[in-house]
Amino acid sequence: MGDEKVAKVMEETDNIDKKLTPEILSDFKSKKHEIEKKHQLNKEKIKTFYGLVSDGKFGKPKEYMGNEYIGEIDQKNLPHGIGYITYPAENIYIGQFYNSLRHGLGHYVYNDQSVESELGLKKKDKGTTDSSDFVRTYEGNWFADLYDGLGQQQNFSYDNKTKTLNLYHNLGEWRNNEQTGFFYVTNTNIF
Repeated sequence: MGDEKVAKVMEETDNIDKKLTPEILSDFKSKKHEIEKKHQLNKEKIKTFYGLVSDGKFGKPKEYMGNEYIGEIDQKNLPHGIGYITYPAENIYIGQFYNSLRHGLGHYVYNDQSVESELGLKKKDKGTTDSSDFVRTYEGNWFADLYDGLGQQQNFSYDNKTKTLNLYHNLGEWRNNEQTGFFYVTNTNIF
């Protein structure tokens, strides 16, 4: 291809990019707004679940397979419906169950991570960073104990070499614990 043809192709490509960029940005903003709106509704439902459990509607905690469970059960005394479960490693899940599996809408908190030791943080003192801000979580839809549907994961990474902590939120679609489809990430460099 001659230099003139290459220049013409490059010019046409630039023109296409200029036309598509506003459309792509508009589509992105629209999808992002839609996901944020749906996620906010999910958060409100989860808050309702917390209210039901904390009001004592379901009685005292019961032992279930080495876990402490409060919530609705089926005929076999398995978690089924809305419930709150604390696992031996102190991870917690509040949300919907189906045949004892996390299924439907729910919030999982990974308390088994030793954030304080990994980051060298102490319990919160005045003027210090609260290590609870760095707990790994997933809030959203579940299918048979897997992230599946709209959800948000909060996570962090720490680089020992540069002493840098990054907190990030992944909001979007999940299938079988994997990010799929439209997704966006908010990344914050903490220190």
